[in-house]
Amino acid sequence: MRVELGEVALEVEDHGEGVPLILLHGFPLSSEMWTPIRTAVEQVARLITPDLRGFGASEAPKGDYGMETLADDVVRLADKLSLE
Repeated sequence: MRVELGEVALEVEDHGEGVPLILLHGFPLSSEMWTPIRTAVEQVARLITPDLRGFGASEAPKGDYGMETLADDVVRLADKLSLE
């Protein structure tokens, strides 16, 4: 699903129920790296795996964005999904 976060939209997989677990991919990968474990984790938790900005199917806005910007995106995503 596409989640709008203001200046950027992230592509996010969000499946399962229970305690939310956000898994982040490494550089320069995408959330597809979690595919091998996705089914197992979704049986016991709510698994949320975003493509960070500039990676996978998420938007790649022009300009520079470092780790702080990516971290802010994750916090805004958690807020948007109403996670505690």
